[in-house]
Amino acid sequence: MILKLTSPIPPSVNHYLSYRIIKIKGKSIPCSYKTKEALNYQKQFIKYVTDEVKKQGWDINSLDDTKHIYVDTIFYFSRIDMDANNYFKVMLDAITGTQLVW
Repeated sequence: MILKLTSPIPPSVNHYLSYRIIKIKGKSIPCSYKTKEALNYQKQFIKYVTDEVKKQGWDINSLDDTKHIYVDTIFYFSRIDMDANNYFKVMLDAITGTQLVW
């Protein structure tokens, strides 16, 4: 089975999480949260993946413990100094969030 997906360049890990300090019982605790950019991308990509799973007939139930999922990607960047490893996290988290692919 092959599931083909096309995505805009997702936010990099540098723009995935942001941090703020919260106070609990007088102690300052750092707390991470997803940025608006990451949340917007994931919301749109989850909807797209859900639609494509149905359209392409992807069947998660045909997978078992002996099968593997291979993710092959091609990035078309606007600059040569962009690191592809920084862009997988948000995209794969969105695919995982659908619970339809793996």
